[in-house]
Amino acid sequence: MRKRKEHWSSGIRKRLVEAMKREKEYREKLLRLAAEFENYKRIVEKEKASIKDAAVEKLVYDLAPILNNFKLALDAINDASDEKNLESLMKGVQMIYTQLVSVLEGHGIKLIEAEGEDFDPRFHEAIEVIETDEVGPGKVVKQYEPGYLFKNKLIKPARVAVAKPKQEKEDGRNGKESDRD
Repeated sequence: MRKRKEHWSSGIRKRLVEAMKREKEYREKLLRLAAEFENYKRIVEKEKASIKDAAVEKLVYDLAPILNNFKLALDAINDASDEKNLESLMKGVQMIYTQLVSVLEGHGIKLIEAEGEDFDPRFHEAIEVIETDEVGPGKVVKQYEPGYLFKNKLIKPARVAVAKPKQEKEDGRNGKESDRD
């Protein structure tokens, strides 16, 4: 009977020793994986910062000629004493604007031009309501600032004035003088 107990307990000891070895291996493996994961997180953070820096550098590189052209335009204002120079300056500023819009579009940014469009609260911010019969109600009558989309995601809504029908005056004449006056 004693032999049987020893045989049984030695089997348990043997399995216990093996289990402890596996536990030690698993613990070491877990510690290695945790350290590797921390290293991976640091690498990813550095790569994200590097990508962000590269994007900013590209944007500055693309905007630099536009800034230079604005500087030339500002310098030309002092020389715009006659109408011909003023007209040339206006054309130059329009070219700079077109160049800037092109650079923004090249970076995935689209301007929202709203004037004449139906008011859409997803893309427009109404900052004024104008009574008019010249256009239908709900139309954008005036755009104060363009809006901006980045890869079809709204960055900033266009700030606009929206049309509403003229209200009749209290005398019922819709604001018009009577023929009797």
